Amino acid sequence: MKFTQNYTVRWHDTNANREITPSAILTLMQETTNQHIKTIYPSLEYIRDELHQAFILAKVYMRFYEPAHAYDDLTVETWTGVESRGFTFYRSFCVKKGDTVIADALTTWCLLDTESHKLLPVSKFENNFVDEPSLDVNMPRKIKFPSDVDLEFVDKRKIVYSDIDYNKHMNNTHYPNMLVDFLPSPENYRVKELMLSFLQGALYNDEIEIHRVKEDDTFYFKTINHEGKICLEAFLTTENQKFEIK
Repeated sequence: MKFTQNYTVRWHDTNANREITPSAILTLMQETTNQHIKTIYPSLEYIRDELHQAFILAKVYMRFYEPAHAYDDLTVETWTGVESRGFTFYRSFCVKKGDTVIADALTTWCLLDTESHKLLPVSKFENNFVDEPSLDVNMPRKIKFPSDVDLEFVDKRKIVYSDIDYNKHMNNTHYPNMLVDFLPSPENYRVKELMLSFLQGALYNDEIEIHRVKEDDTFYFKTINHEGKICLEAFLTTENQKFEIK
């Protein structure tokens, strides 16, 4: 069964082009998830502190159809997928402005036992959600990087206190905007599609390397921590837009 929340886009959710940012869209989606979970549990803190469990985002595939602007009213729908099984939870999202779909997303999650640090099967999460078929999208099982071009080192980025959440690593809603920041002349691109595949959390005070390569309209990224381990694989498919920062 779909769960719905209504929001108004804040001025501070928008970028220099006056459009809501990808991270702000993802934040609304996850806030709707949190409210959905609160229909069966007192809070996310209860799941973490009493049940000693935590949901970890594994993959997110998002599509953006139309921009939203400050003070637009949006409706966010979310639902759990009948495909959830084994150790993988599916959750879908649809964002509407009036009757117009402006964005949607398919995500997969894992449930972690915070004491043993082992993944728990879907059957261990007791709930009364009514599952529905997941969003019908062709989400890649893994990101396929261009085979004939090597990724180039772009820069380093330190994970600061404002990045981290209760799980003590960089909150996943920060990643879309971070990757946009590492586009060449980011003001001249609008994101049409993105995928994030999380392999390892980026921890507080770590300094991650950003590696990037472009093929056609798509930018591919890898982030690597100080131990040389890949934290994130991602792609952003873009379209050009003109905006000059003077």
